[in-house]
Amino acid sequence: MTFRFALPLLLSSMSLAQAADAPPLNASLALSHVAPGLWQAKYHFAETVNAVKLEEAGDFRQTAWKIVTPGFQLVQTKEGEQIVRKDGKAFDKLDVEVRNYDDFLPKSYAPMNHFSDGGTAIFLGFFIGDAVKGSATRELAVDMQVTGMKGESVLVPPHGTDNKTSRTYAYVGPLTPLAAGNTVLVLDPKLPEWVANTLSETGARVSAYYTQAYGRNLSQPLPILISVDHLDREGMSFKGGVTSGLITYRLTGKAFLTETPKRRAYIAKLVAHEMAHIWQGAVSQGGLGEDDPWIHEGGAEAMSVDALVATGIWDKAQQQEFTDKALADCAAQQDPFGTYNGIYACGFKRFHDYPLGVIPLWTAMMKRTEATGMVYSENMIKSILASK
Repeated sequence: MTFRFALPLLLSSMSLAQAADAPPLNASLALSHVAPGLWQAKYHFAETVNAVKLEEAGDFRQTAWKIVTPGFQLVQTKEGEQIVRKDGKAFDKLDVEVRNYDDFLPKSYAPMNHFSDGGTAIFLGFFIGDAVKGSATRELAVDMQVTGMKGESVLVPPHGTDNKTSRTYAYVGPLTPLAAGNTVLVLDPKLPEWVANTLSETGARVSAYYTQAYGRNLSQPLPILISVDHLDREGMSFKGGVTSGLITYRLTGKAFLTETPKRRAYIAKLVAHEMAHIWQGAVSQGGLGEDDPWIHEGGAEAMSVDALVATGIWDKAQQQEFTDKALADCAAQQDPFGTYNGIYACGFKRFHDYPLGVIPLWTAMMKRTEATGMVYSENMIKSILASK
């Protein structure tokens, strides 16, 4: 199956600044799953370019990419990586082979989340960046086509569902996506039944609550991709993230083979947190910015705890336990908003301490960002609180 869509990408503040000076450069990219463990990326640029600039992606490209067009090389730069011709000449075509990659990247998206049946959620944002033409760096506006092998399904969320750059995953594999209310699920066949039930129940109840509480329906069904990786390993890891209009989860560790109330509560919390980000971005303009991550992460913590209690998934004792721990974690931070834990815990504390509850505050923030086009900010919150 083939899925084709427009994918304009702005990958850095540099791109945003330069976009005003130079028009986007059109290109096409055919990304194909050609054999088990092997992908092919074929680029075609509407104009000749001198380089393709790509954001930092750990060792993903050094270990998994092979440029098959003769005479090209991958060059490391301070800003990321570039693909250039060794002789410095301009080009309009480029072919790359990509082999399966299994590692995580620190503080970034996993390039690939593998399903136990051979399916893959592949992050498209690492394939597209900016084009260098002469002395100008121009945003790439890409017509992308994603294709699977015979019999494989392809799922990519509609462009623009959260009004952010389309840094998202595509699912390619043998599973048929299942419609479930306002979600579309791709569940790994090895996903333990109790985990699947917790995910589906939490997703259904929390999404209905967010829709009612914040007065916003999603314009498209929400794709949720859940892969299982190494259930034979000790411990448990349940990593999740929101990209453009899509949520991905990757579950690892033998602890998931056994259900406990704490594990069930842990999964429910992660699901509710990631879904909160979807509603934070469900605005026609404005929304999430790059600065002050405590606003969207601490906000998602507050929104998710409220939703879990309101829907009966958590009880008041679980809410209090979480609140006490978050406040203690924040108090222990020497640099409250300069650490990973501080962004979440101290962000939650701020929303916990505000005199306005999480629902009316975030409802007002959504209305304000949509009306003005300004991203969520501390000044916006102060202005809303001052008006109440």
